[in-house]
Amino acid sequence: MGGQHVLALADLEEHLRRQVAYLRRSAAAYDEGATDEAFRLATTVRVLCHQTANSRSLLHQLGLLPQRLRFVNTALQLPDLPPGSFAINPGLCTVRVNFDAGTATPTPVLDDLGPDRTNPLQAFDEWWVTRFLTNESPLRVGRRAFTYSRRNVVLQMANKDGGAHVDPQMSDHYQALVDHDGVVGLVVNGQQASIPRRAFVTAWMRQIAHEVQRTLERDFRTRAILEGGPSGLPPGARG
Repeated sequence: MGGQHVLALADLEEHLRRQVAYLRRSAAAYDEGATDEAFRLATTVRVLCHQTANSRSLLHQLGLLPQRLRFVNTALQLPDLPPGSFAINPGLCTVRVNFDAGTATPTPVLDDLGPDRTNPLQAFDEWWVTRFLTNESPLRVGRRAFTYSRRNVVLQMANKDGGAHVDPQMSDHYQALVDHDGVVGLVVNGQQASIPRRAFVTAWMRQIAHEVQRTLERDFRTRAILEGGPSGLPPGARG
């Protein structure tokens, strides 16, 4: 077996430019109506962010994770609630309701952020694994509750649901996402609103990709790489 070639910093920077180009193209296609591009977005975000014992993410290889980057966080802030109460929360999206058609469409908020979505920047580990939605409520007594994080969404879409691989089995919590079981239920004009399957998960994935794109565009090191200039990463910065 031959030896292994170690990529230079310039090679990794070129990979970053390529992955962000993928991110931007898929995001633009999603916004034009091709919502299934969310699965390609999940695969790209996995390449950029997901670190395992056997596989290192691109941003880790560049030495930017887990400490250097601070991530844009557009999750909805929920008010403090008294014991036994709960709030309906669509997570990383909003829901547009068409009363004439009786439909509800989960829609990423992108940069349309109110005060309840304007949050401090987060360290990667917090941004990646902190739950942004839970379906725990007193109305679901006796039913299993699930919580959802960005990591959950990205890895299930990329590893299981067709982004990079199709798995014959889905975890219960992701299937609940697909079927929006217990995520939110809407009644329009006396009828249960029609919400397409996977509509929540694809809208959330589009918003996650938007957060990643804004994070990389605002950081001076990654912005310099994307513009084709020197990254400013110090020698030995690679993880």
